[in-house]
Amino acid sequence: MTASQKTASRWQLSSWYPRILQGDPGQRAFQTLPPKATTTQLVSEYFGSFNRAVPLFDEATFTRLVDKQFGWNPDENPSWWASLNVVLAISYRERAQKLPDGSEEWQKSMGHIRNALNVIVEFFMCSADLLAVQAMLGLALLFRSTPNPQPLFMFAAAAMRLSQSIGLHRNQTSGLSPSHVEERRRTFWIAFILDADISHRTGRPPVQDVNDFDTPLPSKFPHDGLGILDVHGAHLDYFHLLARFALIQRGLYDRLYTVNVQTKATRDLIQELKTSEEDLLGWRTSFAKHYNPQIAFSNASDYHLQHVLRLDFAYHCCYAKLYQLCILARRSMAQAAQGLEDFPALDKVINNILVRSLECARSAIQLIKHVGLFGPCFVWYVYQN
Repeated sequence: MTASQKTASRWQLSSWYPRILQGDPGQRAFQTLPPKATTTQLVSEYFGSFNRAVPLFDEATFTRLVDKQFGWNPDENPSWWASLNVVLAISYRERAQKLPDGSEEWQKSMGHIRNALNVIVEFFMCSADLLAVQAMLGLALLFRSTPNPQPLFMFAAAAMRLSQSIGLHRNQTSGLSPSHVEERRRTFWIAFILDADISHRTGRPPVQDVNDFDTPLPSKFPHDGLGILDVHGAHLDYFHLLARFALIQRGLYDRLYTVNVQTKATRDLIQELKTSEEDLLGWRTSFAKHYNPQIAFSNASDYHLQHVLRLDFAYHCCYAKLYQLCILARRSMAQAAQGLEDFPALDKVINNILVRSLECARSAIQLIKHVGLFGPCFVWYVYQN
């Protein structure tokens, strides 16, 4: 498989794309790009804010391509066009969130989303590259903050398939610089995080098989500091924790939400519940070491706290969902009561998990009061848990 990936570009048929189906670069722009100075400023704002928490793009590579865009020979690759417009859309959206009346910035954001959407079909017709995966993930992240989750589902699934097509799910480092290896690794994990989150929240099967990738977790101590957030003076390895949480979500889905759960023995189901709870509590210990919501949100509002808040909210919602599995386990116990000699002990385990999952649900409700601090887009970003 690796050999076929390396030699795929030698076969002309692999890039077969009839000219009549190709888009005209001149028709991509629903909204014209801002002047170079404005574009550079917007790109700088993006890398100083959103990309620090969710490191989707490499700043040095992106800046070089921006300079080329305003030179005599701009890159006409559809993946670059989509990536640039995704970054501009995110920056305009962040500006709109900060203003009492951000309607103009919001319209500009939507215009750049439209620009990116104009080349989506070309992604599916051409050989994929890293920028194509990143652009698709950027669109998924943009629609994650809207009341309609359907584009999020579709773009996240397409991004994962594109990432697989260029081998991001494999730990391939031969011939690549350390920075490029880290960029590929981060891109895969953003795709995995979205895939796991959607799968857990909706009950839909995931795209990536959890047993069929070997890409290492993002570094806890990245050389460029991306993915590390400062929470009241404490450094939180946010992106690493986010990736670990995604693995827990996937484990919980595989153990408790697949079709074969209906045929599991009662003891096995309860053991799966205990394992899931232990995973969640172990993760929480790492997360809570540098984070206390009552202190963190007592003073509004560092920009990056919104990412921390959503992760905290996702944890509580994930834990609270154990409640419905406890009810299922209890029904299973009632049907098999005659054959369970240790019925009281198993019932006590279920009761304890029920109590703790209810406490988590109440804790999630307590976090709601902080959601409005970060604007209307963030409300949808959180409530899609």
